[in-house]
Amino acid sequence: MGLKFGGLDVSAIKVGASSVTKIYQGSNLVWPIIPEDLIPPSTVTNFTAISSFYPEIELNWDAATDNVAVSGYDVWESIGGGVWTQIRTNIAGTNILVNGETSTYVEFKVKAVDTSGNRSVNFSNIDGYDIGPGD
Repeated sequence: MGLKFGGLDVSAIKVGASSVTKIYQGSNLVWPIIPEDLIPPSTVTNFTAISSFYPEIELNWDAATDNVAVSGYDVWESIGGGVWTQIRTNIAGTNILVNGETSTYVEFKVKAVDTSGNRSVNFSNIDGYDIGPGD
């Protein structure tokens, strides 16, 4: 005879100190129902670029916030005003080094990503950066 809880046929009931904590049907958690996270993280702030590591550029930003948790950051670049290309995904920290091209106009943008895959609504941009020795 199978387990029943509230009229449901269940495969497991986990009980805490004084109450039911989880109910499973097979391997599917059926209670408690955890609502889907639809709220994106905040926009990254204080996004800066420093080329003191020529020919690499150090990108820095302040951590975004989220109602659950920020899992990482995605970074894009545009070289010479061209197409935006995603160059890094799911960066755990708030700074990275990227390779630069000598005497090239480069733009960067970053978005935060939360644990549900939501991305910041807006990008944080650095609008143009000339890369060369001494920049």
